[in-house]
Order: sequence, then C-alpha cells, then structure tokens
Amino acid sequence: MLRLRHLLFLCLLMASPAGAVIYYDQETPSYNTTAPTGALANSGWQYEGYFGNYLGTMISPNLFITAAHIGVASSTFTYDTTFSGTTSSSYNIDTSFNSGVGYYNIPGTDLDIFKVTGGTFSTYAPLYTGASSTLAFEDIGRGTQQGAAVTSSGGLITHGWLWGTQDGVARWGQNTFTGSVNGSTLGLSGTLLSASFSSSNDMTLSLGDSGGAAFVDNGGVWQLAGINYAVQSGPFSASPTGSNPFTAALYNMTGYYQQASNGTWVPVTGASSFYLSDISADASSIQSVIAANPVPEPGGALLVSIAALAAALRRRRSL
Repeated sequence: MLRLRHLLFLCLLMASPAGAVIYYDQETPSYNTTAPTGALANSGWQYEGYFGNYLGTMISPNLFITAAHIGVASSTFTYDTTFSGTTSSSYNIDTSFNSGVGYYNIPGTDLDIFKVTGGTFSTYAPLYTGASSTLAFEDIGRGTQQGAAVTSSGGLITHGWLWGTQDGVARWGQNTFTGSVNGSTLGLSGTLLSASFSSSNDMTLSLGDSGGAAFVDNGGVWQLAGINYAVQSGPFSASPTGSNPFTAALYNMTGYYQQASNGTWVPVTGASSFYLSDISADASSIQSVIAANPVPEPGGALLVSIAALAAALRRRRSL
C-alpha cells in the first residue's frame, strides 16, 4: 500500500509525504512484498535499500538518492536481503560529504543524495532522462497496510480505504503517470510527476512511502523515473463542517470534503492523486554529483601505492 504521508499541503488540498503502497484492489498484508517476477523481473526492486524507516535508491557505487523531507533518517544505509536476494550489507553515511553537510540537495527539489563509506554497492539504478508524464511505472514504498473500507449509502458504495497499520514492510505496485506538475502550484518543490488512484490494479501512497522510487521500462531496461514525495490523503470528512475527519486512500472522493490549508472544508470529487519528484527534470544535476564522486579503481589505487613506494626507495638511496 503505497500512500504518501509526511503531511505536506497542496494549495487547496492537503497532501502528505508518503508511507506504504496501497492498492485499488483488496489485498493481504503480504501482497507484493517480494521481488517482482515475469515481465516485471529486475524492474527496480533490486536497487532499493533501507534508510532508517524509509527507502533510498542506489544510483552509483557509493551514492543513493531519497526524499529530502525525511531528513537524515539514519546513520546507515542497508542493502537488505529483501532486495538483494543474498546477505544484507550495511554502509555508513559519509558525514563529511559535501563539505561536511552530509548530503547534497538538488537545488529547488525534494531530492537529497547521500554518500556511503565502508564498501560499495554491487548494483545501482540507471536514471531515466526522457519524458515520463504518460508512462506506466512500478513504485516501491514501505508504510501502512490497507485499512478498513470507506463506504457510503449504508455500506453499498465503496470509496477507498483508510490508512491501516504502519508496518514498515516494503511493497511494490503499478500505476501510470498522468502528467507533469510544477510543485510550487501545490506548495511543494521542483518538477513533479502526478498519478491518480483511479483504476483497478492501481497503487497509491501512504505514510512511510516517502523516499521510495518509481521505475519505467525504457526499451527493456528499467530506469529510475521518480522519488515518492506527497499524496492527497485528507483529512477527509463526510460533513462540510469537518466532523469525524479521517485519512484515507480514496479512488472516489465524491460526496466528501477535504480540509484546505486555510482550515476550511471544500468538496472534492474524482480520484485522489499522488506526486513524485521527476528524476528526468533534474538528471543533469544528479549526474554531476555522480561524476564528482567516483569510486577509485582498485588497480589505480595499487599503482598509486607502488609509485609512492618507488619514490620513497629513491629518496632513501639518495641519502
């Protein structure tokens, strides 16, 4: 159950930074908690790792990217067996990175890049640099389970589901981008990709999904297209006065009201939306950080050591 939740506000409607993937169709808590197979094999799951209670995506042998609004979620990054299929590997966050800042924020976005020490990643995601706004994608997050159904007309009409227990379990789901959005129009940052929780088999975001990632299939190669940022999750109410508010993933908001940033309650219709930071829009900035932080080749390091030893021996002979 991918539903974003960190509580960020859209100009009229409230969006929350993300949690775990939630699905349009009913599912058990164990649904989509292991690596995808078949046509979705190697579709991005293998590039994820745990960063505290959130996720990060490996983008070079020593860098990973995640949502800036989660902050410095941990002092370590773990490439868990859940994603690697082998033993887990933990890495320390390099607090000296970016002149002691400890991370690099892509200016004007909700994207932070962290550097690790204590080893290098065995795999990492290629960046998608094309137009993403109408592509199908796979999204990965961790957060809440799907809660109880939200219904009206005495239980005859189902509108979606409450956010359930936040169990921190990584899950994946699928959806299709519906467009590109200037984040400033929503009170958010950067160029964003939007998606709607509107059709059978769709997923959306919830509390805990922030920092997770979306991947698109580019000619048979799955590439990183977005980082989970925010979701339209309420609070909702069946009353224009806002009584009995609740947070939910709704594919049919008609008949409900949502609290605006000024505290008033406004009627909403249609399906709720969620938003991701668009990797393609800032790919050049991300690639410049990658280029500036190469991992020395073992052979190169050995040559440096041999050269240093030879120089030392020459100095000793000249004494």
